[in-house]
Amino acid sequence: MNVNNAFLNGYLHEEVYMTQPSGVSHKSSEVCKLQKSLYGLKQAPRAWFQKSSIVIVSLSFVVSHHDFALFVQKTNARRIWLSLYVGDMIITDDDFDEITSLKTTLFHHFSMKYFGVLRYLLGIEVASSSKGHLLSQFKYITDLFECAQATDNKIVDTPLETSVRYFPSKDVPLTYSILYCTIVGSLVYLTMTPLNISHVVHVGSMFVSTPTTFHWGVILRIPE
Repeated sequence: MNVNNAFLNGYLHEEVYMTQPSGVSHKSSEVCKLQKSLYGLKQAPRAWFQKSSIVIVSLSFVVSHHDFALFVQKTNARRIWLSLYVGDMIITDDDFDEITSLKTTLFHHFSMKYFGVLRYLLGIEVASSSKGHLLSQFKYITDLFECAQATDNKIVDTPLETSVRYFPSKDVPLTYSILYCTIVGSLVYLTMTPLNISHVVHVGSMFVSTPTTFHWGVILRIPE
C-alpha cells in the first residue's frame, strides 16, 4: 500500500514560517505560519513517522525491537506484520481477511492506494507460491551494470582471494570516484540476497575515500 502525499499528514511541534507563495495577496512584511509539514522541510520525514507510528500503535501494534519501522500485532491465533518505508506499507498475515480488515481501517486514517500482492519494492522482486517467497534483485543488478557502464562486458567467474589482506593502493587515482562510491553503496544493499559477494563488497568499501584503478578492478570481479 502507498500513502498519498505522506509527508503532508505530519504535524509540526515547533513554529515554522515560510514566505507566502506567489499569487497570494499579502503585505511585504507578512509570512505564513505552517500548521502541518510540507515537502522540503527537514522536519517533514520525522513528523510523518511520528503521525504514522501513533496511528499504527493505536491499532494494537507494537514496535519491533529489531527495526523501528516494523510493527507487529500478536494474538493467540495469529500475527500481523506491517513494515513502513516512507509512504509505502507492506502487510503480511496468516489470515487474508485480517489484512482486508486492517486495510479498511487504514483507509479511514489516510488517503491510500492499494497495489495488490507484493511484486516489487525497493529494488527487490518478490515471487510467491504455496511453498513460500523468493526474493530476487535481478533488475537491481541489471540497473547497476548500466550505471557502471559494464553491460557489454562478458561475465567471468573470478573469485577474490579471502586470505589476502588488501591495503590502500598507490595505483592511479580514479577520476570518477563518485561513480565508485555509488557502485559500492549499491553493492552493499545488494548483499541482502546474494550473500556470497559480501567479502568482495567489504574489500571495495575499504577504499571509498581514495579509490584507484586497482580498487575499481576489485569491485568488477564480483561474480554473477
